[in-house]
Amino acid sequence: MTQFMFTLKHGIIKKLLSTLTTLSLLIPHAVFADTVAQSQRMLNQLGYNAGPVDGAYGGKTKRALEAFYAKSGGAYDGKLDANEVADLTAAMSRAGIDSTIQSGAEIESNGSLIYIPKQPSIIESRYWWTHASTVADFNGDGIMDAWITGTQNPPEEWKDYQSVTTGDACGKAKTGCDSPLTKPSLFIGTKDGKYLLRDDLVIDNRAKPGQSLARQNLVTDFNGDGKLDIFVADTGLGQHTGFKDSYFLSQPDGTLLESSETHLSHPNIKLFDHGGATGDIDGDGDIDVVLTSGFDGGTIHCYYNNGTGKMKMHKCASIMAFAIELADMDGDGDLDLVHHSDDRGNKYNTIWHGNLTGIRYNNGKGRFNGKSVKLPGDMTYPHSPELNVWDIDNDGDQDIVLSRVQELYAGVAIQVLENLGNGKKFNSTTYELVIPPTGYVAKGEGNPWNFFVEQLRFADVDRDGDTDIMMVNHGDKEASMDGKPLPNGSWMRNNGDMKFTFMRGSKGSQIKVIPDASFSLNGRLPVPYVTDNWNTTEVCGYATHNGQWDMEVNPKWVANVKQRGFDLEMCLTFLAD
Repeated sequence: MTQFMFTLKHGIIKKLLSTLTTLSLLIPHAVFADTVAQSQRMLNQLGYNAGPVDGAYGGKTKRALEAFYAKSGGAYDGKLDANEVADLTAAMSRAGIDSTIQSGAEIESNGSLIYIPKQPSIIESRYWWTHASTVADFNGDGIMDAWITGTQNPPEEWKDYQSVTTGDACGKAKTGCDSPLTKPSLFIGTKDGKYLLRDDLVIDNRAKPGQSLARQNLVTDFNGDGKLDIFVADTGLGQHTGFKDSYFLSQPDGTLLESSETHLSHPNIKLFDHGGATGDIDGDGDIDVVLTSGFDGGTIHCYYNNGTGKMKMHKCASIMAFAIELADMDGDGDLDLVHHSDDRGNKYNTIWHGNLTGIRYNNGKGRFNGKSVKLPGDMTYPHSPELNVWDIDNDGDQDIVLSRVQELYAGVAIQVLENLGNGKKFNSTTYELVIPPTGYVAKGEGNPWNFFVEQLRFADVDRDGDTDIMMVNHGDKEASMDGKPLPNGSWMRNNGDMKFTFMRGSKGSQIKVIPDASFSLNGRLPVPYVTDNWNTTEVCGYATHNGQWDMEVNPKWVANVKQRGFDLEMCLTFLAD
């Protein structure tokens, strides 16, 4: 009996010692997981493949550190601690790479006061219409560039059709539009203020490349190389069942490669993702993607990044939403979900089922199934196609600004929600900017009062020390202010007390509205189309370039020449003579 008890106790002690030994080995890894993840991210950005940013110090991370020190001339002792982090941080600084993790909201409000035309004439024929572009430095040369996406042109028989929404743009059947898809337009900025169209830098090798109705451009560094990438949320034209999205990742040669089939777990999923946002929702140090899905009963889908730009999708909330943004609303260190669909809810028998403006808090694990807060609404302007979040009054908490419209996007209002410090109570002020006539009833989204603000950006545009609101609206293609209720460059001036004044146009600010003439195809400008008597040689000169029809820069000239019965060889003969 005594021998048995000794053996039993001895066995228990051995197991306990073994467990303690295991814990002693594991605890340092847990303690330094953040250091490892930080180092992995910097190694990847510097061009050394450390694998996924997972906080685990494995063989790939060790080999990447060995390669880093071999190239930099330093000695690596096999350990990973503050010394290695300091060396990597210094290398990042020398390389000019920003190691700060940014969210999409921070990229949108990056301090740029540039306002570009909605649809420069050089790409006028490429899109039916465009949504808000993104102004950012895509090639890392310190000069702002422009990324523009838009909507495919419909078949000819539907171009003049008076649809109610984008869902029936190609007929009441709502089965989509049987016409070629469109593609993004990347304009690279130059020191002399020009913007050069560089289609050669955007590569889409899918069997069916392109976009249908690109609604949101989510721009940030997804793959950890220090350069900007783009996730294009595509709702699809002519239906409300959604369309496949596009995912462009930066490459070492300076191109942006569409990578959904290699880097997304669901490359062909169709979501009506009218709203989208980016941020580190699971706290692992990389940027994830959050997407709405407006007509599937109310689901929020999240793509979780593994640190290299590869993402897995999971359902992360049950919310009917059309506009969303991510921000830490309660100050607990996690990004929460600010959402909106329609303030009328099911009280008016709408399809939104009572999902009003609100906040759904992060549960600490990247899921939005925690507590929720209802935010003040507006029954005159009940729908919000866009919202954004910023600490406007610099008091340490996040305030909310919503773009609001009436039925079918008629009218424009801006709602400012001042956070009172706990993410639960807000002061609300609504500013009416475009007011339809009394009794006006819109018959479709293409109504003449549709100037909805589709992008909200924050910056001190008048240099008075307060954060103002820049607005990119849907209705204007040109910079002219003549007779327009909401011309390009309009902004909301912060009076210093969270009260705002609408400023029509860019007057009184540092906002720079870029003229259409600044956009060209590597320096080639479109020739204005006229209908006077022409010299045939001159007209053929306008319609051709380098022995080819000039479809990119002067498509109207090409179409006219063809209509007159000329072919390419005939034009080239005239030019040769």
